[in-house]
Amino acid sequence: MKVAVSFLSSNYSLEETISILDNSACDYIHVDIMDGVFVNNKTYDEDIFRVLRNVNKPLDIHLMVEHPISYIERFKELNPSIITIHKEINDDIRGLLKLIRSYGIKAGIAINPMTQVREIQDILSEVDSVLVMSVNPGLGGQKFLASSIIKVGQIRSLNKNVLINVDGGINDGNVKYLDSDIVVSGSYVCKSDDINKQILRLKEIINEKSKVAMPTLSEDQLLNIEEKVLEAYYNGETIRLVYYRKGTYYTKTSLIKYIDKYKKQLILNDGSILYFKQIVKIEQI
Repeated sequence: MKVAVSFLSSNYSLEETISILDNSACDYIHVDIMDGVFVNNKTYDEDIFRVLRNVNKPLDIHLMVEHPISYIERFKELNPSIITIHKEINDDIRGLLKLIRSYGIKAGIAINPMTQVREIQDILSEVDSVLVMSVNPGLGGQKFLASSIIKVGQIRSLNKNVLINVDGGINDGNVKYLDSDIVVSGSYVCKSDDINKQILRLKEIINEKSKVAMPTLSEDQLLNIEEKVLEAYYNGETIRLVYYRKGTYYTKTSLIKYIDKYKKQLILNDGSILYFKQIVKIEQI
């Protein structure tokens, strides 16, 4: 797993932050570009482009813009590793992905927290990267949404070759629960007194965490599991999970052997492990 750093919210000036990151242990510099339309904030100006022109680190460009074509044409000049557009825009997504790839740049598709994996299933073969937003786009410093953990597993089960990138609220307390290829950390790194120390801390945790298999789920299960585990009910080895789906609660039987509530793990019958953030309530059934 590689670490990208977003400089959207930093204790330092733009020039200082980029210089520090360019000489740090991070693997990518993550560039959040907003147009003030797709999200309320606007971040793009020529200063950003000027400062990024001379960096050595690979660039990961995240376009939170309604009509990306002019931004793609502009940022291709920086020879980035990845340019990512959003599924939620009203534009020719397939055409834009093809355009990005035509420049020899990896094409990414981003999904907001309310967008489900099923909504990008038909274009997974046309992208190199999927960026799972683990916060709502537009502002730095938000808390990590645990639903992204399940989405990573869903994407991985549907396409084992696509890069998976998780962006938002990443810190030393939650990075161990992710099985993505890239994590994007912003405030945890750039709002600290020592940027490189925070990056190295994330990498230390990533290197120490044991590799666990994600659950093997049927396509029907993948397309019906939404958002996050809210509650876990158990009685011996009988498990029932409650998920939140489109404003309603529903139960779903799952092939789970037992819950280790101390390690916060769901142990499946095949021996694989699914981490969860919290059991809200445990009851006998």
